[in-house]
Amino acid sequence: MKKGTTRMLPPLLLSKILVIAAFSVLPSYGSHQLSNVEKRHHELGAQRNDLFREMQELLKQQQDEVAECRAALARSQSGAPQVGGGEGDPDTASLACAAPPLSASAQASAPAASQRRDTIATIAGAERAAGRAVDGTAFGEGGAEGEDSLPMDEIESADFANYFYSYAELEHQKQMLEDDRRMEAYRNSMLLNRDAFEGKTVLDVGSGSGVLAIFAAQAGAKKVYAVEYTDMAKHARTMVEKNGFGDVIQVIQGSAESIQLPEKVDVIVSEWMGYFLLRESMLDSVVVARDKWLKDTGVMFPSHATMVWAPVDDGDQKYRRDTDYQNSLSGWSTFSEHAMQRYGVDMSGLDKAYEEECAGVFSLSSLWRELAGHQVVSEPVTVKELDLHTCSLEDTKGLAKTLFSFPLRDGAPPVTGFAGWFDVSFRGRDGVAPLQRPVEFSTAPAAGYTHWGQQVFYLQEPVVAAEDATVEGTVSMVRQANNPRLYNVKVEHRLSFASGTTDSQQVSSVYKIP
Repeated sequence: MKKGTTRMLPPLLLSKILVIAAFSVLPSYGSHQLSNVEKRHHELGAQRNDLFREMQELLKQQQDEVAECRAALARSQSGAPQVGGGEGDPDTASLACAAPPLSASAQASAPAASQRRDTIATIAGAERAAGRAVDGTAFGEGGAEGEDSLPMDEIESADFANYFYSYAELEHQKQMLEDDRRMEAYRNSMLLNRDAFEGKTVLDVGSGSGVLAIFAAQAGAKKVYAVEYTDMAKHARTMVEKNGFGDVIQVIQGSAESIQLPEKVDVIVSEWMGYFLLRESMLDSVVVARDKWLKDTGVMFPSHATMVWAPVDDGDQKYRRDTDYQNSLSGWSTFSEHAMQRYGVDMSGLDKAYEEECAGVFSLSSLWRELAGHQVVSEPVTVKELDLHTCSLEDTKGLAKTLFSFPLRDGAPPVTGFAGWFDVSFRGRDGVAPLQRPVEFSTAPAAGYTHWGQQVFYLQEPVVAAEDATVEGTVSMVRQANNPRLYNVKVEHRLSFASGTTDSQQVSSVYKIP
């Protein structure tokens, strides 16, 4: 929304407010019981909304400060008197807006100016991130594909501020650091291949708390540049000093797209993967950093990645989702009748909108799951492969329409959905600098727990296996028009037989990866 404009509450938002108000004073209608997982999901959703509001308020305050700084800088350049500038008291607004970062000694002598500069630098970085044009496609109504991506400057910055804000929290970092399989894969890939690090320069993109940078230093790197956009960089500096690598690791707070290094590097390490590999779109930053700073013979850690797709049987969870969907519709109907009887307000005009909203939440959004190996109904297939040394920004945009075909044995469990996950490899640069001891890492159901889990896309109707039957179709994935860090997945499928006949018409659905 552009500055200076106003916006009325959308009808759907107003209806939610009325629902909350009505049910806060009325006895409960029905006995809708949520599982512990779903309850936790709602609790986290409420916390997330609170954080959004806090971030929006903070952004407004910081935007005002940016305006003050720019005005003060303009006055200083024109020779006009400086606001707040006195002898021995440099104008903090001008200091904050200065382009070069302050040195450590300058920060010690002017802490107020340094704090102000950090705030402005954060906002300036957010503005740069929000200013990057994203050229992608999104699935429109009815599942059709269209060139309707919005320029970044038209996307509300709160989504992006919230993305970076979450990574500035130690609790969020802890969730990733507790993933032992993740940690062991990265540590083993480096410490088992010390020859790739000893005496080398390393760039860690999205360093977070600095753990991967510390692994690189433990493997013998002579210099590590740990780049972290958020204030987690301050904690990374603490970690570096505590672990005795202050003379090896340099923590740089800034975006991978904008930082400047004094040299090119031999190795880039990064943990950029999101749900179903691409969610969060962090790979963009890694590719930009690679093209700018990696030597021609340099090595990426991880070096290769694949997206994997398979039919699954997750009937119990599908039943719970379907039940929640029906209970939500029933609850709306009860509320609507009550609103008419008690307040004389006809809410039926919002029935369709509410039904569509519930379908988006319970039916047409993928769900994080920790599946067991036996729930995979047919042999998984690879739908996309990336060589991190050569992939382009075009490759990060999503997944082109890809065919799949899964034979189903007679008597196999019904297919209640499809699951997507990823594998990565640490094997070096093919034909140039292969690693002596490659390491493989998978988030497949049979591989064991990771915090990525699998994303499950539930079918409207299960596919029941029969003799000589095959479930076939296509899957594709594009960035969402209003938030290019998230993706939409389009799935088309039908059941066919060895005789060449088909059991049903092709079913097409578009899911969001939330």
